[in-house]
Amino acid sequence: MIEAHDRCRAARRVNPVCQATSGIDLAELQSSRSASMSSSLDRLRAGRRSTVMQHILLCVLIGVLGSGNVSQASEMRRLSGMEIRTTLTGKMLTDYAHMSETYERSGKLVIDSDGDISKGTWRVSDDHLCKRRPGILDECYEMWIAANHVELRHPIYPAFEADLRAP
Repeated sequence: MIEAHDRCRAARRVNPVCQATSGIDLAELQSSRSASMSSSLDRLRAGRRSTVMQHILLCVLIGVLGSGNVSQASEMRRLSGMEIRTTLTGKMLTDYAHMSETYERSGKLVIDSDGDISKGTWRVSDDHLCKRRPGILDECYEMWIAANHVELRHPIYPAFEADLRAP
């Protein structure tokens, strides 16, 4: 509307558009245009904020649903001594990156930590998995499992988390 008003003034013509704009105050037009643009910008900014918040919420949901620990926490169950023995015998616990522990049928424990191989023993006592490496380790843990995800829990140390698989 302002552009049409300006063109009419510049051309000094009378046509239907010029007649329609001739009675309108230019300051009034500019004020209404400014208010209209301001409200459009506010809507655009609000839409961007809304979109950003939607993206943040989506990322949080993906993180929560994608992390195995959160979804498995409600499914974790503690194993009995017999279940520990049958679950671990001939299997390996691994984080797929830095370490693995292989539980042999004979009670031998083979630990690979970043390529350093060490040996020890394992046994089940009072519904706990007990691991022993002379001079290094002699501890017993509760064993919790959900699918193939295992947590070895100790009252003092943080939980040891790994996946169970065939060696």
